[in-house]
Amino acid sequence: MDYLDGWCDGVNEALSVCGKDMHLMVFHPDYDATEAGLDFLVDDGVTDESLSYCMVFVQRLSTLDDAALSLEKSGYYKHFPTDVFESLVLDRRRLRDGNAWQSKNG
Repeated sequence: MDYLDGWCDGVNEALSVCGKDMHLMVFHPDYDATEAGLDFLVDDGVTDESLSYCMVFVQRLSTLDDAALSLEKSGYYKHFPTDVFESLVLDRRRLRDGNAWQSKNG
């Protein structure tokens, strides 16, 4: 899990530096909602403990961040622990902002 997560983080940094509007997001069954401090997802029945596979989602960074901005405005992230919000949303936004800077100055 740590290797895959670190690898995707590195690729995301490289994509941002290169000005590519792409983002890799890891889903791994060993990193569950409870471990992330997102107990409300378990309480609301959003998680599925029967999942036993790993996935890497490849998405447009701009689309992902636009959706996060919309969710943020709706209050969706208010129950997220600060560190999880920063790693899931703000770090990704920093990559996007770096991507925009690279596009203008690259």
